[in-house]
Amino acid sequence: MMVNVSEDIEKKAEASPCQVCSAKSRFRCSSCRSVYYCGRSHQTLDWKTHRSVCRVRQALEEIKKAKHHRADVLLKRRNSNRPKRQPASSEVDEDAFIGGVFRPRHQPTYPSLQALAFDIIKDLAINGFSVIDDFVDASVIENVRAEIQVMKETDMFLPGRLCQTTRVVGTDVRGDMVKWLDVRHDCPYTAIHSVIRKMDRVTQRINAWKKLSECDIRSRSPVMIAYYPENSPGYKQHVDNPSNDGRKLTFILYMNKQYDKKQDGGQLRIHKRDRGLFFDIEPIDGRLVIFWSDSRTPHEVLPTNRDRLALSVWYFDLLERAKTLMKESSLTEEDLLGTRLQP
Repeated sequence: MMVNVSEDIEKKAEASPCQVCSAKSRFRCSSCRSVYYCGRSHQTLDWKTHRSVCRVRQALEEIKKAKHHRADVLLKRRNSNRPKRQPASSEVDEDAFIGGVFRPRHQPTYPSLQALAFDIIKDLAINGFSVIDDFVDASVIENVRAEIQVMKETDMFLPGRLCQTTRVVGTDVRGDMVKWLDVRHDCPYTAIHSVIRKMDRVTQRINAWKKLSECDIRSRSPVMIAYYPENSPGYKQHVDNPSNDGRKLTFILYMNKQYDKKQDGGQLRIHKRDRGLFFDIEPIDGRLVIFWSDSRTPHEVLPTNRDRLALSVWYFDLLERAKTLMKESSLTEEDLLGTRLQP
C-alpha cells in the first residue's frame, strides 16, 4: 500500500528518489514511511527486497509508541550489557556454509525475554530462522536428559512418521525414534515442563507484534522428543508444514553434551532456496533454533555418528489452525486450540 507524498514532505521526497529507478518520487511506503517510489509498479518490484526491512522498522516504531514496554530503557540496557565481540571461528565456518553465515544469540546476555523475543523477530523477518545458545541452564538440560533416559529404558520411543500419515517410513528417509508428550501443568516430567514453559513465554512476547510475526499464536502442539541413534542417516530434506495445517513456528532445543562438529555429524541444515544457500547448525547442548514451519524453511538432519537428542514444539496460528480443523465435524474447543500457552 502507498500514500501520496504530501506537501509538507515534498522536500524530503526530492531528497529521497525512487528506490528502484532514482526518479522523482511520488509515493512512499505507508507501513514504514521510510522508502519512496515513483509509482506502484516499482514498489511491487521492490517489495520482495524491502519486505523484511519494512517489518523490522514497523516493529521498532510500534515499540517506541508502546510506553509500557519502556523500549528506550530496554534497548539501552541490552546494548550496555551485551559484550562487544568479534565473530569466533565457530560462527564463521567456510566448510559448513555456502555464501552466508549465522551468528547465534546468547540468551544470558539479554536483560529480559522481551528483548530476546524482539531480536528473534528480527532474525525471522530477515533470515527465516534464529539461533539462541544457552537457552536454559545446564542443570535443567541435565535433568531433561535424565527424564528422556527413563523413557528410553522403558521403550517409550516409536519410529518417526511423515506428516499427515500413520505409515512408518524407511530409515533411509527418517532415522529417528520419537516420543510425544502432552506437557501441561500436571506433567510428571518437571524439567521438560520448565523448558516448554519458557518457550511459551518467549512465544507470547513474539506474538505481541502480530504485524511483524504474521501470526496470532495462542497454542502449541504436544512436545516431540526425537532420538537419533548412533550412525543414523538423519532426516531427508522436508518442510514441517507443507499443507497449511496451522503450524507457524518450529522450536527445537538440542541436548547433546560435548558435541564435536568435526566428528559427530547430525547438523540441522536449513536451506534458503531464494538465495541458493544453506546453513549448517550444530546441535550443541542448550541451543534453541526457531524457524518458520512453512515452505520458507526447508531443512534436513544430516547423518549422525553419535546418539542425538532434540525436543521439538510447533506453535499454531489461530486462524490457519481453525481453517484446517473446521473441516472436521467432531471438533472440540481443545482440538481447535491445541495446548494453550502457559504464562
